[in-house]
Amino acid sequence: MNILLVEDEPEVALTLFEMLEELGCRCAARHTADEAFAVVRSRSIDLALIDVNLGSGVDGLTLARGLQTTFGIRTIFITGNASPDLKAQVEHLNAALLEKPIYLDALRTALNSMGLSKRV
Repeated sequence: MNILLVEDEPEVALTLFEMLEELGCRCAARHTADEAFAVVRSRSIDLALIDVNLGSGVDGLTLARGLQTTFGIRTIFITGNASPDLKAQVEHLNAALLEKPIYLDALRTALNSMGLSKRV
């Protein structure tokens, strides 16, 4: 499974990258929406794992809408603060949500819940 990971915190990105590799995924990790769009233009991506708050610039929800509309890529969001409003927005996007800290079993379950033919 080819995963696009978009996380602005380097330590969190590294941890998630290693977890995804342990699950047998191929992972492209980026820190910004612009970098993420460059990846999907150049390679096949099955799923995106996106932090809701990407710091400055485009937020994770806006990025996910663009990826879904333009490329048909579904998203699992990651956040440290899952408010009821955020949960409603995630549901509207037909996406999944993982709350930090993220554990390997929860990540595996979320990936497999997305309905892709490839399972981890």
